[in-house]
Amino acid sequence: MPFSLLDVPEIENRITEDLSKITASVLALAGKRTSAVILTGGYGRGEGGVSMREGRMSPVNDYDLFIIVDGVAFPLFWHMRSKLRTLSHQLAERIGIGVDLALFRKESLPFLKPTLFWYETKMGHQVLLGNPRVLDAVPTVTPSQIPLAEGARLLLNRGAMLLDALGRLRQPKEHGEVTQDDTRRI
Repeated sequence: MPFSLLDVPEIENRITEDLSKITASVLALAGKRTSAVILTGGYGRGEGGVSMREGRMSPVNDYDLFIIVDGVAFPLFWHMRSKLRTLSHQLAERIGIGVDLALFRKESLPFLKPTLFWYETKMGHQVLLGNPRVLDAVPTVTPSQIPLAEGARLLLNRGAMLLDALGRLRQPKEHGEVTQDDTRRI
């Protein structure tokens, strides 16, 4: 399954390389406790965005990954979570795109609440490492079982992103121009 809507070898190879670096770094941190590394979000659904940057295709926005650990007690879990937060920032600097790493205990998967987040994740993801059926443990729900507040949360999230973009457009620039970074962010 491709990672982006374009499904062009140049960008697919870049994304594959980025994800290999991320997975190797996660394994170096979490080691044998890692049950799975899962790509979610747009790239996990094969809908990742692409833009031209300095004449080359480049992924847009960020990579969203779940790290599933097995048999990790809570004190170690919180410690690992803190380390992964730091690793996220380091990886983003190294590969040039945001990296969001979220840690979950395998034991907690059957007890997750019916949210839009988990519905989308279960329906569209790619397992980069581990059992390809690991998310079968997440309860299966129909869209009608998802609380309506989840829709409001999604709209508020997207609205906040639009307000951020509008604010960037309205900020006074040295020459009154929107920079390439502004354009990419918007």
